[in-house]
Amino acid sequence: MTIREKLHSFCPKPSRMVISAGLICLLYAAASVVGVQKVRAQPQKIVWTPQQEAIVKQIRGLRQLPDKKRGRVTKQLAMEIRQMPASENKVRLATGLATFIAWR
Repeated sequence: MTIREKLHSFCPKPSRMVISAGLICLLYAAASVVGVQKVRAQPQKIVWTPQQEAIVKQIRGLRQLPDKKRGRVTKQLAMEIRQMPASENKVRLATGLATFIAWR
């Protein structure tokens, strides 16, 4: 018995139907992944409340403040953010304050 015959005894040749079904599943999975990535790629506009918008403007201006004043303003902004109710925007503001992100 040759090596080829031994391999075929363990792994018989698959039928065309099995190959077609596997190919269809693979294509469906690939299309699903591409579709999900396109949905995620669309940026969402952030809607700020008037209170949050005021904090965003102050965060944007932090780099222009003198060093002596920046610490006090940063602490005040942190306290204002801390008092806000839990929301995604609260996390965005806290992260922005910690990293000086300027939203557009």
